[in-house]
Amino acid sequence: MLCRLTTIYSLSISSCPELRSLDGLELLPSLNFLHILSCPKLAEAGQLNFDATMQGKSMSFSYLSIDDTSLLKLSFLRNFLSSHAVLTIHRSSEPTMFVGEDEEWLQILASVERLSFDRCPTMKSFPTWLHGLTSLQYLSIKKCLEINSLPEKGLPPSLRELSFHECHPMLKEQLEKLKAENSRIYIVGI
Repeated sequence: MLCRLTTIYSLSISSCPELRSLDGLELLPSLNFLHILSCPKLAEAGQLNFDATMQGKSMSFSYLSIDDTSLLKLSFLRNFLSSHAVLTIHRSSEPTMFVGEDEEWLQILASVERLSFDRCPTMKSFPTWLHGLTSLQYLSIKKCLEINSLPEKGLPPSLRELSFHECHPMLKEQLEKLKAENSRIYIVGI
């Protein structure tokens, strides 16, 4: 069926609790936007159901939206994050996001220019390696009320815009201070 959808631009996969594979995505050369939400067995399946024919394909997403950061460790998603990529972590309930080595995450997310955390109620802090994302230009935090401070190691030097909505009062104070001290970064939402 997927082979007939060669011009599909956007695909949303949600509430598929038994989905274990994304075989067939290589047949969608025009796919630019991929949204995956509430597909817990997809991350569990790991590489088991990865279609080897995808390895040679020149396909890339400009926009990826997920609710489970462990999906980014799956090569069929990691390899398709294009340069100038936009990544949204949406409605994640992960107690700890981005589990693993800092260097691995920096490599996986090297091309991400826009990163958004949207409605992640259990997210307590920014990833420790955030300052190392040298392509990151835009960071958005929306309704992540547990985050109470900016990253300990600072923000990436490439960052040009911060957007915050409905955040912790302590974080808001830090943002106001940052806005007063730093004219390089445009800050929205405070």
